Amino acid sequence: MGLNRADGAKGFKKLARPDIALNASDKLALGDLRLEVGAVTESVEVNATAALLQTESVERSDAVTGTQIQNIEVDGRSPLDLAKLIPGVQFTTGATYAVGNAANGANNFTANGTRPSQNQVTINGIGDVDTGNNGGQNVSVSNDSIAEFKVLTAAYQAEYGRSAGAQIQLVTKTGTAQFHGSGYFYHRNEGLNANTFLDNIRPQFGLSVTPKPLFRNNDPGYTIGGPAFIPKVFERTRDKVFFFWSQEWQNQLAPNTAHNVTVPTALERQGNFSQSLSSANHQVVTIYDPITRTAFPGNIIPPSRIWAPGQALNLYPLPNLALAPNANLPSGATYNYQTQLPGEMPRREDLLRLDYNVTNNLRVFGHYINDDQNTVVPYGSFVLGINVQPFSPIGDPIPGRSVAAGGTYVINPTMTNEFN
Repeated sequence: MGLNRADGAKGFKKLARPDIALNASDKLALGDLRLEVGAVTESVEVNATAALLQTESVERSDAVTGTQIQNIEVDGRSPLDLAKLIPGVQFTTGATYAVGNAANGANNFTANGTRPSQNQVTINGIGDVDTGNNGGQNVSVSNDSIAEFKVLTAAYQAEYGRSAGAQIQLVTKTGTAQFHGSGYFYHRNEGLNANTFLDNIRPQFGLSVTPKPLFRNNDPGYTIGGPAFIPKVFERTRDKVFFFWSQEWQNQLAPNTAHNVTVPTALERQGNFSQSLSSANHQVVTIYDPITRTAFPGNIIPPSRIWAPGQALNLYPLPNLALAPNANLPSGATYNYQTQLPGEMPRREDLLRLDYNVTNNLRVFGHYINDDQNTVVPYGSFVLGINVQPFSPIGDPIPGRSVAAGGTYVINPTMTNEFN
C-alpha cells in the first residue's frame, strides 16, 4: 500500500509514503504526516523509516501474504495448514488430507495452549465454524483463491468474540481492472511413497509383504478475475464492478491403516472347531453343548444343531492369514484377516466474489461458496466402528454453502462504518 497526500493542493508539496504493509484487519498508526509548504511540482518521498509498531491494539498476530501462499507447498491443499508458520501454533494431528482439513481443519491445532475446539475461522469476515460439529468448518476454499491469511493468537479485541482460541481470518482475492487467470494440476501417487515399516517387516514372520496402500490425489483447478461485464445502461459503472471466480476438484484416494481382525474360518462356518485356536494363548478351544454342558465330540457341532440365521457368518470374507502356533506370526498376533482399503474423497470447491466501488467512500462486496464432498468410507463411520471390509461401502456426503455480503463506508477521515 502507498499513501499520497496533497496531490495538486495549492501551496503544498506532494507527500508520499510508499510500501506500507497493511494486512487484513490491521490497525496501523503512521504517526504525524506533515505537509511542507512549496509548489505542487515538488514532492517529499519518505523511503527509509523505522519499523512500524503495533500501537493501536495489544493483539498477538501474524499474517501470511498472497505471495507466500502461492510459493509455499501445502500438504492437503488446505489454507489452514499455513497456520504452522505462525508462532505459538502447535498442530496436534500432524499433516492431514484435504478432507480432514475441510471438515475439522480448525480442530487440528492449538494456539498458545488453548483447546483446538476454541478456534474460530472467518472467510471475508463471516464466521465459518459449525458449532454443532465440535468446531468443524462449514466450507473451505482453494489456496489459489486466498489473498491473505492471518491468525490472531492472543489478546485480541472484543470485536472478534465467541472463541477463546485463535482467530483465523481468510480473505479471498478480488477482481482487478484487467483480466487475470491461472490454471494448475497437482498429482500424488503411492508409486512415489515408501511402504510402512510394519508392512516391510512381514517376511521375517513368513508372510508376504503387504503392498503399499493406494494414495492418489488428482487436483485440477483454475481461477479467473477481472472487470464485470454489465449492460450498456450501466456504462458508468464499467470500472467499478469486478468479479473473481475459482473452481477446484480434489479427486482423492486416501490411505487407511491396516485392519487386522479375526473372521470365521471355512471349517467354523460348517460348525467344525477342531482346528480353532484361542486368540489369547493359541491353544485349541473347547466348544460346549449349551444344553448338556458337555463338550461336543471332536469340537464339531452337529448340522442339526446349527441355528439357520447363524449362517450369516458366510457374509464375512474368508481368512487371508494363518492363525496357528507354527504360523510365524508376530508375537501376540490374534488375527487371521488383514485388509487395507483406501477411502474415496472426491471434493469440489466453487467460489464467486463480486466487488462494487459505488463511490470513493462506499464499497460493497458479496461472495458465494459452494462445496460438495461425497466421501465413501470403506470401513464404516466412527459411530459404527466396523473394522472388517463391510458388505457395501458407506457414503458420507458433506455439502457446504456460504453466502455473504458487506459494505464499508468512510464517513470522514477518522470514522468508518463496516457492515457484513
